[in-house]
Amino acid sequence: MIKSLFEITNKDVILLEETKSANHLKRFRWIPFFMVKDKLNKLVQEIKDRLGDKKTSDGLQEEYEKTLAYQTLQLLDALYYGLIAEFGVKARFNAIKILMGEKPKEHEGFIHLIELIKEHTGIDVLEDDGFKKFEAHRIFKQDKFNERYPEKKEDKSNDKSVTFQDIFISYMEHSNTKLTENDRFLLFLTVKKKVEDKLRPKQDNG
Repeated sequence: MIKSLFEITNKDVILLEETKSANHLKRFRWIPFFMVKDKLNKLVQEIKDRLGDKKTSDGLQEEYEKTLAYQTLQLLDALYYGLIAEFGVKARFNAIKILMGEKPKEHEGFIHLIELIKEHTGIDVLEDDGFKKFEAHRIFKQDKFNERYPEKKEDKSNDKSVTFQDIFISYMEHSNTKLTENDRFLLFLTVKKKVEDKLRPKQDNG
């Protein structure tokens, strides 16, 4: 009595948003709504679930890049505070060695941390002003992140939600496959996934 998900077209989804009605998803208009209400609700929910977050391809790319940039900041913070902690451990470790009449040597955890910092930033903190350079690098990355991704204040007065048609047009601009509104919705979802995989940047901790 209603269309299956396989039969749903992109135009069906557009109409669903524009009209706020699912009547066009019935096979025949004369079918009473109360007879198919539950099935229609289930179908509409499945469409929403399949579509997922309503973001344009540009919005997704920016989100991926922001996530990776934030992960870099987290890594730098972990290395920075880990290094400060290791300085304390190293000092105590060497003091014990001296009290025991042994020659101080580098703590293994400290050496590993130094190697990680150099691997991810190119900075050797054991060189002259090395720690200051690392500290400045961390602050610089934080400032650039704040500059590129400023905290947005919610402004409901100018809020314009992204429609499926916005998403459809955006993904078609990034795809070599040219779909129309009359093509299957499931086909669009396949193209959407391919575009997202292409936009998603590779993990890079450098």
